[in-house]
Amino acid sequence: MLRLIGAGGLVLACGLMGIMKARQLKLRLSLLEDFLQMTLALKGQISYFKEPLPEVFKKVDKRADSRACALLAGLGEVMEQKDAQIARFWPQKVAEIYKDMPISAADREIFDYLGSFIGQTDYENHLMHFAYMEQRLAAQIEEARQALKNKAPMLRKLGFFLGAIPAVLLL
Repeated sequence: MLRLIGAGGLVLACGLMGIMKARQLKLRLSLLEDFLQMTLALKGQISYFKEPLPEVFKKVDKRADSRACALLAGLGEVMEQKDAQIARFWPQKVAEIYKDMPISAADREIFDYLGSFIGQTDYENHLMHFAYMEQRLAAQIEEARQALKNKAPMLRKLGFFLGAIPAVLLL
């Protein structure tokens, strides 16, 4: 009886690990889509209002569950306090906001890229950089969708399968 309970616990634990791995793929996709939405909103604010960046950061849609909007809010506060260049603080804030999040190195590179040009170039050059970044983000989002579509079901099933192998050996 004890072996049966242990085997069931093992299958359940490994199955839940597979489900959690699949959930990380879904979270990565939602983080990328969130960053794209923030980028589009930021581009619109810069294009139409042409205000200083701390003011623009305050006006961008503040959704409670948006890490990208939290990034802008944090940067706006830092810029108001220190009157510093955004390129110095952007990578630090990205690392802080997306710490322990399931993003790839390519995702992080795209997130950091926005900080490398915003507030550094003229209006026309901003538009070119935004277009390039949107294209790269769209490619990353498509890659994340494919990974979610192809790998998530496999990870869920693999977790239960890998739990079942030692469970059968225990019985």
